[in-house]
Amino acid sequence: MWYDGPIIDFPIVELLDDSICMLWLERHLHPDGLQCLHCRCTERRLFRGQGHFPSYRCRACDSYYRLLTGAIFEKTRQRPATLVLLLRGIAKGEPTARLARELGLSRKQLHTLRQRIQGNLNVTAPTAVMRGTAFEADELCQKSGENSIPHRDPSDPPRRRANKRKGHGTYANDRPPITSLVSRDMGKQRCWVCHHADTRNRRGPGRGECLSR
Repeated sequence: MWYDGPIIDFPIVELLDDSICMLWLERHLHPDGLQCLHCRCTERRLFRGQGHFPSYRCRACDSYYRLLTGAIFEKTRQRPATLVLLLRGIAKGEPTARLARELGLSRKQLHTLRQRIQGNLNVTAPTAVMRGTAFEADELCQKSGENSIPHRDPSDPPRRRANKRKGHGTYANDRPPITSLVSRDMGKQRCWVCHHADTRNRRGPGRGECLSR
């Protein structure tokens, strides 16, 4: 089957149920159960049901909180289905422009949310040494453009599209290696960006073990 036409964007946000997505967000944002951020009390009563997320009042300290209180989505007014699909799109590596069209958001707004999520992941990344008896390590060289770094030196311009450099790359030639480590025992994975794929740079920050095969 061959289709010769524009890219089709599916309004997938309309296909999900907000109540189910709210349960999914509660399970992942509050793995120990929804509770008051001040006194950790789980007893609450419904205070206000307006908006997509209801507000609760703690029965112990009378403070108010919602499902998104203390999370990176605290100040957003999006539907639960929109937030779930946003996280799914970022995890899959969907382009910002297309994801914005599918979710009905502006590209600037979605870019801001995306940067906030990725920044939070970087800050809260685990630093403890992974435990286990069997691991798998690998690396890939991702094309990048050093978009966040100013290029004031004319001899060091940002790369153009379609970087055709082959083989092992480095951060200097806009193909930084990304090292990944998977624990067979626990099923956990760690990834980090290296400046060069040599033995010294394959050490995870704060981990101390060499990841060379």
